[in-house]
Amino acid sequence: MEHKEHDNDNVNDLGLGELRSTWQSQPADKPLDFSVARAQQRKRKLWFYLDLVQACVLFLAGLFFLSLPASLATLIAGPIMLLSAGIMLYYAFNIHRKVIDYTDWSTDGLLQFRRLSYAASIKHLRLNQLGCVISLSFTAVLVILKLLLPASVPSDLMIAFLILSPFLCLLFLYLQKRVRHYQKLGAQVAQLKREFDNA
Repeated sequence: MEHKEHDNDNVNDLGLGELRSTWQSQPADKPLDFSVARAQQRKRKLWFYLDLVQACVLFLAGLFFLSLPASLATLIAGPIMLLSAGIMLYYAFNIHRKVIDYTDWSTDGLLQFRRLSYAASIKHLRLNQLGCVISLSFTAVLVILKLLLPASVPSDLMIAFLILSPFLCLLFLYLQKRVRHYQKLGAQVAQLKREFDNA
């Protein structure tokens, strides 16, 4: 569950700066041309499909581990992979579908869409951070089992996860940086929404 949210949106990209200077003269129910927002929907749909593919891969990996001769490593890895697939599938729908299905393109609706889109991005990044934590925790379990019961864990499997671990730590930190980025943008949108409501 480690792919990243490469959404480099900022206020100007989403038209919020222009909207701030013009919304006072626009009726809240007037349909506007929000082509950038619709482009964000298309990008979100791509992330949705990628998450579905990743859930399928995790599910197949879980079945593969359970099909191997029973050992502590396979009995731990199989359920973890299946659980991860279920989490990924659930959140793929929970995070992305509201943004993909959004249809209110009024001035007020644009602000609501921005808030929804930023919140979805934060949840998606948190989901990937969870994937990092699960993988790192599994690595720790493999190391402990290798120390206590050397024959229960294949050395190649443990080495592969140990090599991957530093990259997962760096990825976690990068994702946290992106979370803070979206939190700042979300705060700006919330402020603009308050200005809009108080006009």
